[in-house]
Amino acid sequence: MDSLTTAQVLPISGCTAVFVHQRDGRMSLELLAPDGQLLAVFSDSTVDNGLLRGAWHGVRDQDGIRRGWSLAVGHCAEHDGVTVHFGSRRMLTGSGTTLSLDPVRHGIFWITEANDSFTHVTATSGARSDRTRLTRVRSQEVLP
Repeated sequence: MDSLTTAQVLPISGCTAVFVHQRDGRMSLELLAPDGQLLAVFSDSTVDNGLLRGAWHGVRDQDGIRRGWSLAVGHCAEHDGVTVHFGSRRMLTGSGTTLSLDPVRHGIFWITEANDSFTHVTATSGARSDRTRLTRVRSQEVLP
């Protein structure tokens, strides 16, 4: 056996997280959109030590209702705590919405998702903080 693969369908977005554990101890994460398209591949490389590796948002048809979702993926030492803050801001009024979540951890990777379509995300761990805008996922699924 060269590697061990664990796949998990995320309940809110419908995206699939595929964790690959190599025999030499390395680990990678492949993230697939709800329609199966590859969104990103992350490794446990120490070249990039940022907390936040990527963030996406989209719309999913669930039980005949279209629902917005947001998803963020990051990387940090297994013993470090991480808090994720999703946010959105309306350009005309300046008002906004925020949501703070504790992510689910799998080894050095963390993933969190929210039941709304946010515009930006911030990940914090101690004094470290990373922020980015969410990338829109345009699903190729046919919605009614």
